[in-house]
Amino acid sequence: MRNPAEDIADLLESEDFDGGLVKGKNLFIGRFPASPDFCVAVIDAGGPPPHLSLGEESLRCVDAMVYVRHPQYRDGYEVMVSIFDYLKIKTNIELQDARYLAIMAKGEGSFLKTDEKDRSVFRCLFGTQISDK
Repeated sequence: MRNPAEDIADLLESEDFDGGLVKGKNLFIGRFPASPDFCVAVIDAGGPPPHLSLGEESLRCVDAMVYVRHPQYRDGYEVMVSIFDYLKIKTNIELQDARYLAIMAKGEGSFLKTDEKDRSVFRCLFGTQISDK
């Protein structure tokens, strides 16, 4: 099973989102590189152990943090809001070899910091519910 960060990155790269994000160019999985100035990083954030929910089916609840870095505060905020709006509640979707019962925001996106190059960094935590069947 792939990790949620990869699947969320696939959603953000899709035509459905239309955010102009391209893996390896301005969209990264599991890392937050020093460049480019504008980028989005999706990083797995763990969760509780799997538990049985329906008979033999187990349910994994794994979080992923989405970070947005942009040289302009307002533009970075707008990207974070567009990602939040797109991912805030998605249900019953198949991605690669995983069946997601839900992907949902665990709160609004928020400003995290200004980095050493004076770029604004935002973040939003998304929870997933993944069925093993």
